[in-house]
Amino acid sequence: IGFIFLLPFLVPCLVDLMYCEIFHADLNPNFRGDILTLEIFIDFFDSIFEDLVFVDIAIAFLFELIQNRHRRNLKSMLFSSLIFSLFRCYVFLYNDPLYSLFSICVTFAVTFTCGYLAIYYDSALIPIAFHLLFNILNFVLVPLYFSFDIELEYYLFNSSGILLLCLYTLFLYHHSDRKYHKMHIENS
Repeated sequence: IGFIFLLPFLVPCLVDLMYCEIFHADLNPNFRGDILTLEIFIDFFDSIFEDLVFVDIAIAFLFELIQNRHRRNLKSMLFSSLIFSLFRCYVFLYNDPLYSLFSICVTFAVTFTCGYLAIYYDSALIPIAFHLLFNILNFVLVPLYFSFDIELEYYLFNSSGILLLCLYTLFLYHHSDRKYHKMHIENS
């Protein structure tokens, strides 16, 4: 899969900005650039840690653990995403249940996509860059720069972006997997 196929991954990174523009969110009068800088700095290390542990290490471990070669990559991606999503269930302790459920679904989708990017591009940098961009735009910049109520329309709008991310990742997985098997058969 060529790098041109990475461009659609920018759309879910911009989903909160698109929401704010479409639904005319107000600018946050309490916006502070120093807080934004600190949050970006923290998220930089957080994204690297999460991707190394829950994508690289977890997928490599699961890949070795799963003996059946049939769809081993997909199973590794799914289980890694599920493990990280379960790990993130602590969000239910301090957020309302609907937002927490939404957050867990987003975590699953982003981890699944990062798993795909790590496996098929054989790189740790690409999933880390995607994860960092996704988090900074959706969870750092927008909440600090805009003020809006998280209502049903927010969940529906953003869920459509996350659903498209999952579907696109599955499409690329299917395309990559078929291409890999075709090359493997021709080389045998």
